[in-house]
Amino acid sequence: MVRDFDIGKETLGRGRGWFAVGLFFCKPELEQIAGSLAGTLDTEAVRGQSQRRNMRVIKARWKIAVGDFFKQDTVVHNACKEVNEGRTKGNAGLLKVGLIELTTLESTRAGQRHVGLPIGAVAIRTWPGAPTDPATQHSGARWIMAVSWFPYQKKTFVTPAFPGYISDHSTFSRAGAEVLAAITGSPFFPGGIGTFTAPAGKFLTFEYGPSQTVQLQWGTYFDAADQAGLSRLWGGIHVSADDLTGRRVGAQCGLGAWAQARQYFDGSVMNHPVSLTIRPSSDELCEIRYTTLRGFYYKLQSSASLDEPFADDPSGVMQATDTWISQFDSGGARGKFYRVSKTLER
Repeated sequence: MVRDFDIGKETLGRGRGWFAVGLFFCKPELEQIAGSLAGTLDTEAVRGQSQRRNMRVIKARWKIAVGDFFKQDTVVHNACKEVNEGRTKGNAGLLKVGLIELTTLESTRAGQRHVGLPIGAVAIRTWPGAPTDPATQHSGARWIMAVSWFPYQKKTFVTPAFPGYISDHSTFSRAGAEVLAAITGSPFFPGGIGTFTAPAGKFLTFEYGPSQTVQLQWGTYFDAADQAGLSRLWGGIHVSADDLTGRRVGAQCGLGAWAQARQYFDGSVMNHPVSLTIRPSSDELCEIRYTTLRGFYYKLQSSASLDEPFADDPSGVMQATDTWISQFDSGGARGKFYRVSKTLER
């Protein structure tokens, strides 16, 4: 059951589940890298010259290249070079040793950490993508060019190329937590703890993992919902603003859906009046629009005079799937009277 809310430009995403498990099962060093990167991401929109793989892109506060959308312009390149040479001039935050570095002649020599990468490029130490055999192999973390970065997921699971959009995991999970807490009268899982077990080597689909069986535990529905949202940050799909805004919208939707559901339970939903408006669209045609509640059946009737009986509209009974229904009538429609009946059964 969904309740409608006017949330401006923020629109609910498309969810596939109550909560989800993301990058929790990476190797510790990869999780540390991903967490560090996610914690420093900005919500500034990014424009670029191409959108290969239709990747969602984000801009790091370090102002370095991420994805195919950033080009290493002279300012950024020189700032990175100054940091590597010890001449920070206030630009120390552009790089992070061990995570984001500028490749040099020395660092790209055989046996060095940036071997195989071009000199003067921004490099990041991260997950390089799925291995050749995901059933038996895992990729771990290594140095790659920043322009080759990819979210922690299958290549076929395309990350939308949007600069900022609320997380569906955060939204639907928080909405579900609000409803469950309201229905049960407690925010806690039955018995005080909820669990999810990911068996070793069988949970991930784009690489072998986890390396050992992992069990997630939560005290409350909200703990689980929050972790679902955080998984999208650790996976490189969303940034903090997407997660937190999604939680707020989800809370509003969840509480609103529960409030409306209670009206169905106690029958007070029948007290909602139907608001009908008529708008002429031509000399012989008018639009009849009336408010509805999902699941109810509505029947439009008309009469040429209040002294005559009302006749059913030829369209018959219609079940509402939205918050309003719009119909058109012709043949001197502006000289008619209209009314709408509402029932729970056809």
